[in-house]
Amino acid sequence: MLTFPLDEDPYFEELRERRDHYQAIVNELMNDLVIANKEKEVLLANKDNLEKAIAEVDPKNKCKA
Repeated sequence: MLTFPLDEDPYFEELRERRDHYQAIVNELMNDLVIANKEKEVLLANKDNLEKAIAEVDPKNKCKA
C-alpha cells in the first residue's frame, strides 16, 4: 500500500489524534443534544396540556351569558 511521507510525520500524527479526540467530543455532544431535544419536546407537550386544562376550567370561559 502506498503511503505519503506525511503519514509518519509526528506533527501530522498529533493533528490526527487531536482530530479524533475532538470528533469524539462532538459525537458525545450530539448524543446529548438528541436527548435534550427529546426532553424539551416532552416538557413542551406537558406545558401545552396544562395550559389547555387550565383554559378548560377557567370560569371566565365557562360563564358566558
